[in-house]
Amino acid sequence: MVNMNIRNWWARRREEKAAARRIYDSLVTQARQPVFYESLGVPDTVDGRFDNIALHAFMVMRAAPGMTPHMRQRLFDAMFRDFERACREMGIGDLSVPRHVKRMMTAFKGRFFAYEAAVHDPQMMRDALVRNLYRKMQNIEISHVNAVANYVAASLPTLSLIRADDVRAGRLAFAPVGGVNGRQQAA
Repeated sequence: MVNMNIRNWWARRREEKAAARRIYDSLVTQARQPVFYESLGVPDTVDGRFDNIALHAFMVMRAAPGMTPHMRQRLFDAMFRDFERACREMGIGDLSVPRHVKRMMTAFKGRFFAYEAAVHDPQMMRDALVRNLYRKMQNIEISHVNAVANYVAASLPTLSLIRADDVRAGRLAFAPVGGVNGRQQAA
């Protein structure tokens, strides 16, 4: 009897990890859409991509059905395993990787809470995007910030309408990404 429960626990744990990885892969695919970098001024750098992934992870963790605290943690774990792998691929030394990953974890937490606090206030969301997504840029175009803020505001309810089974399968739906001058662009 106990043996069966342990086996079920391991199987459930393995499936949760696989589901978190599918969710992560799907949100990364969305965050890597060229429209963000080519039309909306998100910096196409390591930092810019991290910030865009963090923004999309926030949206999924906040709005997608079935994202219990436990599944949020699984998604967080999958995300940072990938970030650790990326650090190693970029040539960061083995002894420095934990320090870099810790800084990224702290940065993600700050961004998550900044976006969470700004969900119901469009100006606060624009400010949070300027501080985080566009943080190292000079002469930020307000039309870009507004387009991303509108995208976030539209994506949260869109994500909330997905079935939990689809979320676990990595089938996420985000709102269309608004282009410059209000043109909609497929993502």
